[in-house]
Amino acid sequence: MSLRFDGQTTYILPLTNKHGLSRFKPEKLLTEDSFSFCCTMQVEWDNIDSEKAGGVIAFNGMHTGIMVRHPSEDDYFIQADIWVEEDGIAKPKQVFYKVPLDKKDGWIDVVLSVDQKKKKIALRVDEGGNVGWISHVIEYEGELVDYTNCLLWIGACNALKSCPQEHRWYFTGKLQKIGFFTHYLSPRHSADFFKNNLLEFNSTLVSHSDMKKTTPFKIFDKSGNGNHFVKYSNEWM
Repeated sequence: MSLRFDGQTTYILPLTNKHGLSRFKPEKLLTEDSFSFCCTMQVEWDNIDSEKAGGVIAFNGMHTGIMVRHPSEDDYFIQADIWVEEDGIAKPKQVFYKVPLDKKDGWIDVVLSVDQKKKKIALRVDEGGNVGWISHVIEYEGELVDYTNCLLWIGACNALKSCPQEHRWYFTGKLQKIGFFTHYLSPRHSADFFKNNLLEFNSTLVSHSDMKKTTPFKIFDKSGNGNHFVKYSNEWM
């Protein structure tokens, strides 16, 4: 099963647990030492604006998350962005993976992991076959920008009506699996997630879905934590 994103449809997970319905508060993605975003994606590259990124999973504001770019005919990139404050100035830290031409139209497993204690960012992509997981890791200084009052988005970086259209960065394509952890996932842990082997680090799982249980308005969380993603509408926010 998969869920298609048409360049307009988005889903959100509020980070604050206002009504006490969550068994694992999603704001822990920001308050713990580490966090990871995981997804299996199939990108409709021709519908990605060549001058912008497509936001697959992101915190809004100074966009932090997993994005895709198609700046020119033979260039296809998966991109990890985080924003950090260094000496009072917010700066982007970016990691790129260039998608091989023979892989661009298939399903791609991707993990973004951020270790706020050791100050490193990892973008991991499974190339399959004998190659397996490719990891690009960089280090950073400073502290992660405060995203406490932000939303966690799927299908865009920010679709709030207060956000100018050129900064919304919609994603077009399909998602087959998503997962969110308060854990810095190693290549082995990354592979375990996509093989449904969660026991070793299940205590750090915030939310995940294989897109098999959805409604027109909700992506159900399979973790049992109650952190469901709901379809965003400008009419009620």
